[in-house]
Amino acid sequence: MKQSKLKQLIIAMLLVTNILSASDTKWQITGKIIEDKTEDVVPYATVAIYNKSDSSIVTGTISDDNGLFIFEKISPGDYYLKISFMGFKEQIIDPIVFNNSTKNIDLGTIYLKPILEALSEVVVTSKRKAIKNTIDRQVLSVS
Repeated sequence: MKQSKLKQLIIAMLLVTNILSASDTKWQITGKIIEDKTEDVVPYATVAIYNKSDSSIVTGTISDDNGLFIFEKISPGDYYLKISFMGFKEQIIDPIVFNNSTKNIDLGTIYLKPILEALSEVVVTSKRKAIKNTIDRQVLSVS
């Protein structure tokens, strides 16, 4: 008798816990990052969410091999998103507002523009080592 009541109590507690965790809905952000000119995906780009009120970072991630990223379990509030990758201009998406009416935000395709800089001249210089050690000998370069 006591054992069945204990089982019923445990089951009731588990049900209440599941109901409470299901009602604690969090928001999510998704998107895809591609290059502006070639429309190639940009894998491993850094994507970060910042709190708009104090510019503190909330969380961050990187895009996958297909340029996709997802943020889950974001609390309601005002944010902005910053996307960066070496060789590309930084992209800022502002504002991102989560309230009771918006729970999932799909940013769609985000285009990163490459930073193009032309170099006027490149000079490559090198010096050879004076002594080269191999397994069976030492070679001395006279130049």
